[in-house]
Amino acid sequence: MRALANFVMQGPYQALVAACILGALSQFVLPLALFCCGIIALCVLSRSDSYWLIVLIGTALVVYVSSLFVESRPGLDTPVVLFLLVPLAASAKVLRVTQSQSLAIMVAAVFAAILAVSIQVVSGDAAQWWANWLEEAVEGVKGATYQGFEADGTLRLMNGLVAMMFGFAVASSMLIGRWMQATLYNPGGFAEEFYRVRYPIYALGVLGVVLIVTALFSEAVLYDLLLVFTMPFFFHGMAVLHCTVDVSERSKNYLLPPYLLLFVMPQYAIVGMAFLGMADIFLNFRKAVYRRKDHDSN
Repeated sequence: MRALANFVMQGPYQALVAACILGALSQFVLPLALFCCGIIALCVLSRSDSYWLIVLIGTALVVYVSSLFVESRPGLDTPVVLFLLVPLAASAKVLRVTQSQSLAIMVAAVFAAILAVSIQVVSGDAAQWWANWLEEAVEGVKGATYQGFEADGTLRLMNGLVAMMFGFAVASSMLIGRWMQATLYNPGGFAEEFYRVRYPIYALGVLGVVLIVTALFSEAVLYDLLLVFTMPFFFHGMAVLHCTVDVSERSKNYLLPPYLLLFVMPQYAIVGMAFLGMADIFLNFRKAVYRRKDHDSN
């Protein structure tokens, strides 16, 4: 990744080549979209506006044109990269200005909330809209149906889940860009900054007010926002976990169980980490860890 970051920082056209290749390939291997957007985030964080705008606009054009010659996935006519670019640039710009990963992640969550609310408003019935989408998406998959989503109640949560994953994609791409920047210019700096991801109690209060007001108007939107705003507190919880393991000089193996849970049962891992983040607002676990380390060193 350091070699890729070095290449990207040589000039806007080198960055454009790398982002375009990854963006085009992401139509076949979806996770590559995160690294394509990570390159653009690196440009936003490290170079002038004209530099990253060349890369962003050029990537959008190339990915769009390439999609015209690629058979699209069922239900996904537009490449995912094109949905991520603007929220990603905004989140990375906020990070560059404020030097706060917490705020940049929250910006990604706000964009995800806007997406969820927009689908609810435009469709009139998001659950039915996603049912129609799923019916189209599973068309080419032998033996697959969307009725299972309806039977287990997932369909009612589909809008919020998709918006939450959209927020995760934006925030993760932004963090990949920050990590690449740190490997070049500030080795070890990414971890130090990530350990400071923390939301103040008033953020929880504002979110509570928003949810209460939303509940008065739409139960569906309430569920969407509950899912979307789980995302920033998940990163808060991850920061607590990583900081605790690192500062207390524990083995990195302590990180394996939560990551395994994230891959095997992501719904439990995400909610669990979010609750850890919210608990940290009141208990400040990292302060206790640092205090214990100072006591042991003395």
